[in-house]
Amino acid sequence: MRIREEQLAALEQMEAQAFEERLVSFLRHMVAGARAAAEGEVAARVTADARAARALGFSTERQIAAYVAAWWVLGEDFAGRFPAIGEALADAERSADEKAQVLLEHLDQGAQKGGA
Repeated sequence: MRIREEQLAALEQMEAQAFEERLVSFLRHMVAGARAAAEGEVAARVTADARAARALGFSTERQIAAYVAAWWVLGEDFAGRFPAIGEALADAERSADEKAQVLLEHLDQGAQKGGA
């Protein structure tokens, strides 16, 4: 059986859309700001941030989810307001997993302070 390139692209798009839908649901259940926002607004923000995460080299669901969640928990321009995050994201020597770990550590700190 052969899968054509356009079929593979369609499958990848469907998987990405399903992931974004799961992420929207997660955010709306776990993050106060996402609960308060309209579902369409959350979905649009997730799509935009997932695209930005991929542009930074994030490819796994964990990596992308960390980036998207950072916007909701830490706020807009989180990379500019948190120097450690900005430095990690700009560091070409760090892997995407290492960058995601920096985000997750800041998210954990934000949650402990009541940010989520």
